[in-house]
Amino acid sequence: MSTLQHVFYRTLTCRTGELRIAHTKRILMLWVLLGVGMGTALSCYDATAADTLWLDHGLAVADTAQNLWDVFAPCLFPTILLMVLILLCGFCAIGQPAALFLLLSHGCAVGIAAADCFLCHGFLQGLVQAAAMIVPHGFFSSLLLLLAARDAMELSGRLFAYLVHGDTEPDIRSRTRRYFLHFLGRTALLPLGAAAQTLFVWLFAAFS
Repeated sequence: MSTLQHVFYRTLTCRTGELRIAHTKRILMLWVLLGVGMGTALSCYDATAADTLWLDHGLAVADTAQNLWDVFAPCLFPTILLMVLILLCGFCAIGQPAALFLLLSHGCAVGIAAADCFLCHGFLQGLVQAAAMIVPHGFFSSLLLLLAARDAMELSGRLFAYLVHGDTEPDIRSRTRRYFLHFLGRTALLPLGAAAQTLFVWLFAAFS
């Protein structure tokens, strides 16, 4: 059975939790990049998109930031909230579309923040600022959220299969425990990305 037939079969029989697709992380990374492109287009269409926290997830550094906490907190807490929402998607039998949407929204936020650098500072300075201040945390948090979304979609698919077919796994409890522990580990790593972006903002301000 080919990969495409495998996907169609598992989807039509409500067994998406059993999907084993090669290069899953690469597919989801392309999904994130799609969000980056959408965010860039949105920022070019509406320059005020970077001023909206629920759109840029705190990745765009506001001109009103007075200290490093004003950079660190808006950058960290929306990402943690996104991680928690993705966690809850895994415990929902129909949480797969929501997990994909949340992952796409983060890619969109990265695109908005990066495009804002170019719009506000021109090409050369915007390139330096985006590479130093947006890319490290944007890439790091996207990778953590991508892994969380992958696990959430798998667990959600297994719960949906249980509701439809009534079959379950003997190790579902241990799988759920691992799922929650992975969530705690990834959430604990998020402050590192926010701290890196805060450090780059401080260095950029000090030497510019």
